[in-house]
Amino acid sequence: MPLPQEVGYPSLRTLPLAHHRPDLMKYPALAAFAALATLPMCWATQQAALSQTSIVVSASAHEVEKLAASELSRYLSRLYPDESFPLVPDADGRRIIVGTPDGSPGLRDLLGERAPVKPESFVVTHAGGVAIVAGADPRGTLYGVYALL
Repeated sequence: MPLPQEVGYPSLRTLPLAHHRPDLMKYPALAAFAALATLPMCWATQQAALSQTSIVVSASAHEVEKLAASELSRYLSRLYPDESFPLVPDADGRRIIVGTPDGSPGLRDLLGERAPVKPESFVVTHAGGVAIVAGADPRGTLYGVYALL
């Protein structure tokens, strides 16, 4: 049974074999050199693809807040293996601030009226180009991280 053909396109059986391979294949040494020469570029592109989003948690934060930041970093790394999520006390660029408004400098200013006040409450939001997971207390921060994940 013949292969179906689109109007205006020749079937693969009618094309000469030379049409299926590029001219580079006529020179195997040149083809091997070209393949080896592109390896460093592929490696550099792969390394550049790894980007970083910092998880900001205050150095003086409660242990539960540090646990919340650690859990967020660990699970985001599993969800996005090409990303890096280091825990840092302060950062610029892409970042997620984790903590309480009282324990994280500047967090209350970023949240304004959205700051959680009831015990164990939390807010997951963004402000000023920064992602925020804030709790009214350390336990609320942990609940906020788990709600986000």
